[in-house]
Amino acid sequence: MPSGETRLFGLTKADFLEAGFPLEKWNEMVEKEKAGEKRKVVDDCIHDAEWGDTPFRAAKADFLEAGFPLEKWNEMVEKEKAGEKRKEEERAAAMEARKKRREAGPNPEEDKKKALKKLYFERMQDKQDEIGAIGQMLIVGINRKGGKGGDDDSEDDDDESQDEEDEPKVPYTQEELDTLRFILVTQRRADLLDEMREVVLEDQAHDMIVMLNTRFSYHILDLIDEYASLRIKDPKLKFDRLLAFTYTIYDQDTWVFDHEEPERIVAGVNKLGKAWKKLLSMSNAELGIDGEYTRPGTIALCQKLWKKVKDEDVEDYNGKGPAKWKLG
Repeated sequence: MPSGETRLFGLTKADFLEAGFPLEKWNEMVEKEKAGEKRKVVDDCIHDAEWGDTPFRAAKADFLEAGFPLEKWNEMVEKEKAGEKRKEEERAAAMEARKKRREAGPNPEEDKKKALKKLYFERMQDKQDEIGAIGQMLIVGINRKGGKGGDDDSEDDDDESQDEEDEPKVPYTQEELDTLRFILVTQRRADLLDEMREVVLEDQAHDMIVMLNTRFSYHILDLIDEYASLRIKDPKLKFDRLLAFTYTIYDQDTWVFDHEEPERIVAGVNKLGKAWKKLLSMSNAELGIDGEYTRPGTIALCQKLWKKVKDEDVEDYNGKGPAKWKLG
């Protein structure tokens, strides 16, 4: 089934017509479905506004078409502007407070190593505020079990947070903190990650437990061919979309070990590696990324995906695995 094909009650348009129903009925039902979705977006928009969660997910035209008064729209817009202004003031105040703390130096009463971690995350928060990111995504954590720093996956990977309650028994050293890799997440990257989960997992995208089999590998291989050849003129959008895709197939990795065509796996991974090499040859400004966190974090993600396939001993007919990704 082509990606994004409309379905009603589980039927495609072709199935509907083949069952003997008229085209007019299909079009009528599609319009009702669209109207219902539009109304739901607007209802969610009002709910979010009432609880202070903005920005809106509905366009002004959709809002008015759904029957809501212009006065309500204007009221919600003013609330959004006030909320954004308040958030900006809070961010500026927080940045100034962190700056003053750094200028004053570590508090003598604090453990020096704990202060290192605090300063690390404060610097990252400053960068998030600077570029307007809404959060960060941990790619490589601190691994004290494997003895090889942050290169290996470990149970500690998700433990790096800014909560003082989560401090390890032995504070992290600067050398350990330097092995951390993050990707700063903008609103568009967050939206694309959500979208990519639907593209990759299809009808299981919202399931708590995902059941995947060999068929999934064919789906992923088709997607790799598509996304490694993206024809998007805007390099910033192309980066964000390829990043979301790469992260999702790394996270949903059943295709790596449950497949029937290892040669296609090798060819696909090689193709994806070349796409990343070409994209990352561009400057940070061209890609719309920061060089301190997102670029090294993206390279680390790509290396982890390559290593995951390599470690499964996936080989083509010539006994060769995927070529190592040389991304900088």
